[in-house]
Amino acid sequence: MKRWVVLAIFPVFLMSVSYMWGAAFAASEKPIELKFSHFLPIMHTTHAQIYAPFAKEIEERTKGRVKITIYPSEALGKAKDHYDMASQGLCDIAVFLPVYTPGRFPLTTVMDLPLQIPSARVASLVMWISTRNT
Repeated sequence: MKRWVVLAIFPVFLMSVSYMWGAAFAASEKPIELKFSHFLPIMHTTHAQIYAPFAKEIEERTKGRVKITIYPSEALGKAKDHYDMASQGLCDIAVFLPVYTPGRFPLTTVMDLPLQIPSARVASLVMWISTRNT
């Protein structure tokens, strides 16, 4: 009879210990800090209304476990270098435009041609479809 009690209590003990260890580990865990680099000045509408609120919302939704530090105005590097900065780990998030690196992304240069594309929406769909099939 005593063996049955021990076998019944042991899993409960293991679960409570693992729960306490997990809670202690989560409480002592440092937040994930991400670097977000872009080339726009802080007074630009895109920074003020998109990038900054994005960083704030990520921090709120993760309850402070993820913090994003924004480096605007080419603080970490020139606009043409942002793709390389992200791929080499200098920053975690980067905004770059393929047009700043001519010849590097050949499929995107199609959009520079004088095509009769009626809207930005259509152009975006053309780019999306052409790059996903490669």
